Amino acid sequence: MENWHVDPFATTTAEALICSLAGVCNGASTWNGSGFSKLDASFGHSLADKAANSRPWTTKQALAALKLVRKYRKQLGGDDFINKWLETPVFKMTPADQAFTKATDHPNSQTPENFIAKIRMQSLPLYMMQILYRLSKPR
Repeated sequence: MENWHVDPFATTTAEALICSLAGVCNGASTWNGSGFSKLDASFGHSLADKAANSRPWTTKQALAALKLVRKYRKQLGGDDFINKWLETPVFKMTPADQAFTKATDHPNSQTPENFIAKIRMQSLPLYMMQILYRLSKPR
């Protein structure tokens, strides 16, 4: 996921594409060429559920979502559109496990003010920020 970026205001995001597939999916109870296959239905719906409830995916889930977007590209706008979109995929939210990494990448991230300000952008409760800060300190 080198070329990906986050844009909470974009309309064509990985989350939106997965949700659109889930919206036309009947759980693969009948073959109608819409939505996820029987093999992908459960996982695809779990990704869509997280996205619909504004819960970020992990990096692994985001990568799997991109594979699903590639697999179901004909239902999502065709080869040309999806292949172009996959060159620089857009996500609505930063993957959950990357939020902490990005917050601590800055050289001054070990100061409590800097650390908490960056984590606060991820809307974590205060007690979680305190735990993460303690865990990030070198021993």
